[in-house]
Amino acid sequence: MESKIFQSIGFKHEPVAMILTNVKPEGARQFKEGKWGCIMFLLAATARGETAAFDRQTFGCWGGGVGLGFGDQYKNFPGGEACFCYFLSVGNDQWERGRQTAEKVKPFLRSEAYDDFLHGERYVKSPELVKKFIECLPMTDIPFDCVVFKQLKEVERRRIKDYAEYHKQAKYVANGNIWEIPCQVAMPSATQNEITGKDAAMLVNNGCIALGEGANMPTTPEGIRVFLEAKIAYGPGKAANAGGVATSALEMQQNASRDTWSFEYTEKRLEEIMKSIHKLCYETADEFGTPGNYVNGANIASTIKVAKAMVAFGLV
Repeated sequence: MESKIFQSIGFKHEPVAMILTNVKPEGARQFKEGKWGCIMFLLAATARGETAAFDRQTFGCWGGGVGLGFGDQYKNFPGGEACFCYFLSVGNDQWERGRQTAEKVKPFLRSEAYDDFLHGERYVKSPELVKKFIECLPMTDIPFDCVVFKQLKEVERRRIKDYAEYHKQAKYVANGNIWEIPCQVAMPSATQNEITGKDAAMLVNNGCIALGEGANMPTTPEGIRVFLEAKIAYGPGKAANAGGVATSALEMQQNASRDTWSFEYTEKRLEEIMKSIHKLCYETADEFGTPGNYVNGANIASTIKVAKAMVAFGLV
């Protein structure tokens, strides 16, 4: 039985429910006791149809244990909370107790995990800021043995219309479509091939003047054609959604240089990248005879960039 939430909103994967229980479902995926793991890995597996379970010995990582409600797990980090604060920031090689702890745990860690423990993941600028972050977290100790992830449709099998019964400000439209709602700006995100030609025409007819794709190909070719013919401001995902990839590249640059950037500096770099992408798409579209067509501009500019790289590496 399909989830009505899944059908109405158009998710690529089914919504996931988080269940507090004392009984672990038979056949549920679970981390091995004492082994590190990321709960997001099992969350993704659940969205694809599996069931995942966690308990106080198998929550994957310390932050995962806190998030799942198994109390303050940071105090159980090797060397205690203080070592965790250095681990998440500048690294435990910056203080004597951290270096001593690193030597003790080295035989039990993979090389990359040991390197992170010693030199730090550098997600936060300083141990003091990590400490403040932890102090702001709501430490919850749930009165249950397990936390289970299951697809929402497997839990109560209820319908999206039930939501409107509990939340009177919400409006349920039977067999509705989000693109039927009149708007001036639409930003489809986390979806693929959802906006059809019919949906695009509906958006345009309802007064939409701009659409920026926050995903990879959320609009079908027929939908794109409608937007281009209507001459609305249309930012294709190849350009408008490039910020996510750009941010990942900036994070890799920070990690490679073992540096820590401020939010303001990172934001400024990202803004410069997005402005340069816009300028390149605009100028390329104009150069090739289709002024204002960001689809052509993005496609042609990216193809030229790849071709030049292949020539530079002697591949063609």
